[in-house]
Amino acid sequence: MALPRPPGRARSLPAASGSGHGVVVASNPAGQYADDRNLRARQRLWRYQDPCLDIVAWVLDLAGLAPGLQVLDAGCGNGEYLSALARRPVRAAGCDRSMGMLQAAAGCPALLNADVAALPVRDGVFDVVLAVHMLYHVPDRKQPSVSCAASWRQGACASR
Repeated sequence: MALPRPPGRARSLPAASGSGHGVVVASNPAGQYADDRNLRARQRLWRYQDPCLDIVAWVLDLAGLAPGLQVLDAGCGNGEYLSALARRPVRAAGCDRSMGMLQAAAGCPALLNADVAALPVRDGVFDVVLAVHMLYHVPDRKQPSVSCAASWRQGACASR
């Protein structure tokens, strides 16, 4: 007997050998991002890396952020990267589809409640668009990529 497939993006894995049971894994269960509790739990795991690596600083260093750049953190979650961007000489904004995440990022100055597949900004606003740990959440990566690309200034760079 097949298990019913949960709503949203889900995939069925093959049955365990001899078990007779299928496994259903939902990529983004309902409520996963209603607030930032689950995200904070994953972020706490970063502290236990050996050797220790400040992932946020590493990503921002890779982006090569020059002073004065306009930066969008697409899928900003609870503002972990926005908080680090606030300590750099750039102007940053964050967007997330989850109001619960944006409430956790409330200390950040510029927040948009938006889907990255349809950003409510005019074309050419940002010099850098960061989509860190985010694109695996969207079923079709093409649309957010097109939307983010439209928001870049000519000659801007993308980071992922």
